[in-house]
Amino acid sequence: MKRLIAKDRSTNHIQESDIHRHGASKTRKNIIYPDSDGKHIADNTRQFDWIVKIKENLERMYRDDPHVFIAGDLLWYPVEGNNKIRTAPDTMVVFGRPKGHRGSYLSWEENDIAPQVVFEILSPGNRCTEMEQKFLFYQKYAKEYGADRDRFEKEASFCIHCGLCVHYCAEIKQKNAIGFVNRGIRKEISFISEISAKEC
Repeated sequence: MKRLIAKDRSTNHIQESDIHRHGASKTRKNIIYPDSDGKHIADNTRQFDWIVKIKENLERMYRDDPHVFIAGDLLWYPVEGNNKIRTAPDTMVVFGRPKGHRGSYLSWEENDIAPQVVFEILSPGNRCTEMEQKFLFYQKYAKEYGADRDRFEKEASFCIHCGLCVHYCAEIKQKNAIGFVNRGIRKEISFISEISAKEC
């Protein structure tokens, strides 16, 4: 029995057909994992700016490590055989996978390594139920792939100065209890701890 492997150019995924000696052929069902969900990357310019800022700063931070894959708005499929289970984090970081271009992130083709860090940028169109569903999705598959949050050491000083906490506290919570001080390489985050700890 010979096996014919044909590449589907539109999806970059493989379809396999078994060709038998007697001329009869049997085609294994090909599941397509689309590279797009048809949704906008962002609802507005501010949200887009934050996605780009976080993604590009992470790229700079890990530019010398060939085994850190970072992507923005890339569909992640955690379950082989089911193309309905998917999500597209605004930004995701995968430690242990090589840099490079991908149409989508298929965990089973990536040594069963799931994204360990994801960022979701709030927009006016987001609803609490939607964000809760995303949180539960990440929590479920992080646990299944062993990428839970307790796996990594936490350092209080680890900060990429993306400004997301500043934005959230000022514009969502309307407290202005977190801000930047200094500029350039001396830039730091400053807190009004009594307010930020409770409100932001």
